[in-house]
Amino acid sequence: MLAGLQMLRAIAAILVVVHHLLEELRATSLGLLVPDYLVRVGAVGVDLFFLISGFIMYYTTQNEKVRSKAFLFARLARIYPPYLAVLALVLLLHSTGYFYRSLDISVSGIIRSVFLLPTDSLVVGVAWTLVYEMYFYVLFSLSLMAPRRYLLPVLSALLVIGYSISGYIKDSALQSFLSNPVAFEFLLGVLAAIYYHHLKTLNTPFIWLLASVLVVTMASAWLPNEGTVGLEGWGRFFGWGIGSMGIFLFFLSLDSNGFNVARIWLVLGASSYALYLTHPLFMTIAAKAFTWNLTHSFNVFAFFTALIVSILFGLFYYYHVERKLCAYAKSML
Repeated sequence: MLAGLQMLRAIAAILVVVHHLLEELRATSLGLLVPDYLVRVGAVGVDLFFLISGFIMYYTTQNEKVRSKAFLFARLARIYPPYLAVLALVLLLHSTGYFYRSLDISVSGIIRSVFLLPTDSLVVGVAWTLVYEMYFYVLFSLSLMAPRRYLLPVLSALLVIGYSISGYIKDSALQSFLSNPVAFEFLLGVLAAIYYHHLKTLNTPFIWLLASVLVVTMASAWLPNEGTVGLEGWGRFFGWGIGSMGIFLFFLSLDSNGFNVARIWLVLGASSYALYLTHPLFMTIAAKAFTWNLTHSFNVFAFFTALIVSILFGLFYYYHVERKLCAYAKSML
């Protein structure tokens, strides 16, 4: 992967962890001092992930020889093994009766969680983004059946059709899923990849990064939202999807500009999926520490301890679990 985007993946994952920690911190007097929009804005890390995902899908399939079936199976081998391991761990911890006691687990919820189908009762909460990833993988693989010059219009049409039929679907979870404009953020990543492919090089001024950060922050403060969870509907697409394009293009241009990305960012970027999947395991512990609400200093200490431990465990999971599981899955293809 391009080094600049690897760095952005790391930043996006850390933003999501910080977002969730700030939500847990709301239980303390210190957390109440943090404005809602600052708690909310970290969720833009998910939107950055969607942009990166759309970009990488097109960037890695420019070769006409890449076929639909091979693409889809390769993505399944990349996404599923680490996720299923975390899903199994959460179910195991829940079965002890000491962890995830508030989690309402049903047979339907488990089945939909295993197959990453739209549902309101995912066992692994953060997997809602993986449901959209799977949706876009399927649409993109279908688009690969068409000649490359028609890929973008076919993909766009499929997304529009999915969005348009949402109002006729009775299943509330599927209706809500298809009617969420966040799926179009993948398309922004594809457009960026096409733009980058034709330019070959890219020079994005630093002011674009600053302007984009400002737009994303202002959108977080002013646009309709779901409390501290994130922005709603098309507000999210325009405020955080299009709004974060300057951030995305700046990091994409780092390679063209010869910027030497530090190895630590490359390592964190490689382990960003592991961090994203596993960090909720430590949110419960952090939440417990925050409920003690001892002193501001203690809460700050607990916050950064949880952040660092989450990152370290993400690295451990990447090197000792994710890579091995994905290598085995790839060997089975």
